Amino acid sequence: MSNKRHDFSQAKVVLVEPDSGVRRLIAAAMRSRSFDNVVVTDSIGQLEDLAGTDLLDLIICDVETNGNAFVGFHNLIRKGGHGPNPYVSSIATTSDRTEDNIRAVINSGIDNILLKPLSVAAIIDRVMAIIASRKDFVVAAEYIGPDRRVRPRQQVSMPLVTVPNTLKARAEGSYVEAQIKKDIAIANALINEQRTTQSAVLINEIVLQIIPFYAENKNDDSILIHLHHLLRTAHDLAHRNRSTNREVADLCSAMIPIVQKVTNEHRDPAQKDLHLMKDLATAIFMAYGTVDKIEAMSTSIAESIKNARRFSGA
Repeated sequence: MSNKRHDFSQAKVVLVEPDSGVRRLIAAAMRSRSFDNVVVTDSIGQLEDLAGTDLLDLIICDVETNGNAFVGFHNLIRKGGHGPNPYVSSIATTSDRTEDNIRAVINSGIDNILLKPLSVAAIIDRVMAIIASRKDFVVAAEYIGPDRRVRPRQQVSMPLVTVPNTLKARAEGSYVEAQIKKDIAIANALINEQRTTQSAVLINEIVLQIIPFYAENKNDDSILIHLHHLLRTAHDLAHRNRSTNREVADLCSAMIPIVQKVTNEHRDPAQKDLHLMKDLATAIFMAYGTVDKIEAMSTSIAESIKNARRFSGA
């Protein structure tokens, strides 16, 4: 791809690479293409500091740096938990070709992943692809990032979100920080609305999987994967609704100690706690359940939970 019309001199870029020779090679190649503002480091900590305060435009990071810390950190960025730009463009590099590693990197919401050994030309190609055709973001209860589906599922997803692409704005000379901040705030609101709806559906579907487990008199530890999932989702939904939907936040806050109690007594929980947990899940679901697409979303999420249960040996 040609970059003749693009000016990257103002783009804020962080390159994290443990190999000093590779760092110098990539940085030199990028600077030759007008990337004049590249911070080069071998530390995830420095990336965390910069991403926490600056509106970064591009992150290029080796996954294995500092003990594979990047995946969790990038996931936190995408979920709005670190820094002012959850939609910073990102490229991960890795020498670990295992399926688990690749899946983890993709699930962190990365824009692109490159396998080592890599070429500088490949990095530049990925950068230009982000500018020319960055994918819209899809929102799920536990994933926010580019939509990688080859074919869309039938009526189970919320609408895709076109997120701010600050790297493109820099390259094309249309970057205005005040407008970028407004665009980020709008995208944040859309994504938060979608995520809270998905989380409410997820809570209900997890509980609908848990109740039959005990009705069948099972008493093993396999149910813990769903109880822990339920607890995480309830905490997240309570936090996200604290200032926007007090009713849902209060319902989640009431559910959390009940789920914790059931988790602690998971081999023989009190029936009254199971009933209360189900009633609270239904109430949370009903707060969002007036939209037609909720039923289709519930079916999809229920199938995912069943698959996870089979995988866990439940």
